[in-house]
Amino acid sequence: MVGSLLSYIGLGGAKSASPPPENEAVRALPGNWYTSEEMYQLERRAIFSRRWLIITHKSRLQKPGDWLRYNCANYDFVVSKDRNGEIHAFHNVCRHRAYPVVEKEEGNSKILSCKYHGWSYGLNGKLAKAPGYQDLNGFDKSKNGLFPIHTHMDPNGFIYVNMDSNKVPEVSWDEQFEGTDQQERFKQFDFDDFDFDHSYTMEGNFNWKILADNFNECYHCKTTHPDLPAIANLETYDVNCSADHIDHDPKSNPDQVQQGLNICSTYLFPYSSYTVSPHFMFMQKFMPSGPNKSVMYYEVWKNRNSTREEFDRLNLVYKRVMAEDKVLCERAQANINAGVFINGELHPHMEKGPLFFQKRCREIVMEHAKKEKAAGKQIWPAKQALEKEGNSAISNEDVDFCEGLACGNDNDKISEPNHQNREATVLRTIAAQHSDHPGYQHLVTMQDSFQVTGPNGTHECLVLDLLGPSVADYIDGDTGTERLPGPLAKSIAKQTLLGLCFLHDQNIAHADLHTRNIAFAIPSVHTLQEAQFLQNLKQPETGNTRRKDSQSLEPGFPRYLVKPTSHPVDIKSSSSSIKMIDFGQSFSSNECPDSLKTPLPVRAPEIIFSDKLDHRVDLWSMACMLFELTVGQPLFDSVGTTPAFLVRQILETINDSVPKRWETDWHTMTATLPGNETPFSLQEWLEEMYVDGERREDFTREDIVRVGALIGSMLRLEPSARTPARTVVQDAWFQRE
Repeated sequence: MVGSLLSYIGLGGAKSASPPPENEAVRALPGNWYTSEEMYQLERRAIFSRRWLIITHKSRLQKPGDWLRYNCANYDFVVSKDRNGEIHAFHNVCRHRAYPVVEKEEGNSKILSCKYHGWSYGLNGKLAKAPGYQDLNGFDKSKNGLFPIHTHMDPNGFIYVNMDSNKVPEVSWDEQFEGTDQQERFKQFDFDDFDFDHSYTMEGNFNWKILADNFNECYHCKTTHPDLPAIANLETYDVNCSADHIDHDPKSNPDQVQQGLNICSTYLFPYSSYTVSPHFMFMQKFMPSGPNKSVMYYEVWKNRNSTREEFDRLNLVYKRVMAEDKVLCERAQANINAGVFINGELHPHMEKGPLFFQKRCREIVMEHAKKEKAAGKQIWPAKQALEKEGNSAISNEDVDFCEGLACGNDNDKISEPNHQNREATVLRTIAAQHSDHPGYQHLVTMQDSFQVTGPNGTHECLVLDLLGPSVADYIDGDTGTERLPGPLAKSIAKQTLLGLCFLHDQNIAHADLHTRNIAFAIPSVHTLQEAQFLQNLKQPETGNTRRKDSQSLEPGFPRYLVKPTSHPVDIKSSSSSIKMIDFGQSFSSNECPDSLKTPLPVRAPEIIFSDKLDHRVDLWSMACMLFELTVGQPLFDSVGTTPAFLVRQILETINDSVPKRWETDWHTMTATLPGNETPFSLQEWLEEMYVDGERREDFTREDIVRVGALIGSMLRLEPSARTPARTVVQDAWFQRE
């Protein structure tokens, strides 16, 4: 694939083709430019790392502290307005350990704080605070701000970004978009009259270029867009191409002008357009997320002097047209993916917009590929540049070493053991109890089971309780604060402990306890009619499957996948009921496994040291979960950690010693670790994370002290020293409302 692409763009020995005559059909870009992962990554380097991208209008950043988050070509970035009214942009990447600094789509903040280790930044991207680093020799705050992105605002208030990491971008804004902000036709509009109304997105299973091709011609409009004759003369519709913009001229008639339906539209290479009319302004961005996946991102403004009816005449038309375009592009992409179609012949006049767009893609990609060939390596203009001295010099050596390796070998694949028989056995044991034990109601129960025989063998299927979202999904999507209200967090912890009491009484370990395996019950599910239930779930989203090499799928492989969904749950108070789910790693005391794959941040140390396992692995995980429920963050690092780092974090946090039987393994682990940092105790860390000045604080100081003691009683290295679930749940703190 790589060789064929290089050959096509003139780097594989073949001569470049001469430009075609003006009155002949022109071959479009070949299909593999719309399916290839290698081409997509080259476009990320050549186009989206180097070119100016229009991103929004200044009216979306009204107040100091306003910020917006975007993701284009897998670059996650933030545009903000600081206290002085200056516009900034930066990669949404903490300078410490690369965690996202903001996790919502927009907001207003005085400071941006990374929830991983607490590093915080001003709205200008400068580092404000790095806990524990203030006394380190050689640490320079000024060199650890967020990675900046160049910004430009044109006279009409449109904001652009350029991710080139050089101090001055290789491509200037004027070079790329010369004259686009001075078009005579835009002078009839006062852009300050437009107020932001709404935004929306549509995900599409197509390459971003297929949508750009589609937008930049109206050859298809007569047959696919019945609304467009009301706002454009399809017989004379034309485009003008210059610099890196394509200006659309719908040639509105006098009646359309009289009704305020005249539009002015410009496509700005590579991926966006804006359309302006007397009542309505519309920006669309075709943001790629993979070779066959894009997000259509729309921002819409209303002229404050227009009525809602005047605004909606165009707003609703464009929504219908965009939905129609999505269908067109997905169906064309599906046929390109099939591997039959190479390319078609484009009309030199009716499709000159796509031809110009494809020409610019080809030129820019070729130019960058030639530079990479000369350099003998990939060139990523957006990538951080390290200094040549100090610890950065060591990092550069590490980078060079890794670049010299042939990584990504698929030969070493480890088969996952099948735990379903064990899961079914445990669930049957639970279901057979029909217990009035208070913890029984907090366990998912199996309603039925059956087997399905297909081309891939026989599969056991389990029918379980219908539940709502997990606690983790609820926090991620609905709380707005990344921390549960105190009473709800306490209630979830208590219900989970009751569930553990029941399991441990039955000599069963759950063995995979964390917030993603605690789900909310749906109180109304038994009273809903089937039609109402399906309406609440909404139409399922599906996506077709395909092989990367475009060959036919093997027999038995699913032709499509269904996107997971969940029934909406109204979670308002501590009365919300939960159930423990996912018993895939559970086991009974007479069938203890040799190892478990519990997520590392909640993994009990006896698993790490390959010691004997029993139900007390749950007590360790419960302690970690109680910390997370209380403060809204995991107790131990959850990204990029290793077993050795985890054990050291544990020893730094709790007042305990490694059991003698683990000491040899622990000494072997420590040989690979750098020097220790000054640690927080468990109680200090709990208080530091809870009282952060940003999120609600429902618990008192006395509450936090007691929670710390309960966590510490379960967070013991020696399993036999851990306080049982029954003792913890009977503590006076859990008995108080």
